[in-house]
Amino acid sequence: MKEIVFIILIYLIPLVILIGIGIGVFFTSRRFLRKRVTRVSSRKLLTWLPTVLLTPLLFVGFAWVVIFIWTYYPNRDYTQKAWRINPDKRYEYSASIIKSKILIGKSKSQVGEIFGEGEYNAGPDTWKYDLGDEPDILAFSEPFLFIYFENGKVVRVEKHYNN
Repeated sequence: MKEIVFIILIYLIPLVILIGIGIGVFFTSRRFLRKRVTRVSSRKLLTWLPTVLLTPLLFVGFAWVVIFIWTYYPNRDYTQKAWRINPDKRYEYSASIIKSKILIGKSKSQVGEIFGEGEYNAGPDTWKYDLGDEPDILAFSEPFLFIYFENGKVVRVEKHYNN
């Protein structure tokens, strides 16, 4: 059953969109040229020309916009309150946490006060936090924030995806 749904999503829906764009371009070109080109044979050729050339370009543009909208999410500045209130949207704060290096040099107890204890034990010196469901086209992987300790202090913070 999943294979059928996957085939429909991957092949049939884009094909229907492509055909719809082609039909729209064809009839728009035909209507535009009807008043401007009097010879029927020239008008037919000039109707098909923009249809063949513009349809793929418009489809790629449409696909790019859909992908951008579907995968976009804001990168917000980390606040302790937002981290605790929105566990499903922690991915929005991960870039801020990593870039600002606010955890580097902090002890486990300090990190525990800021974030809470590591949600998943990835080892004695690694804490792992679920970042929620990050928008993704296929959503095959989950983002996690890994905090690595050496001698009880944070040495690096990284975002990884688990499959």
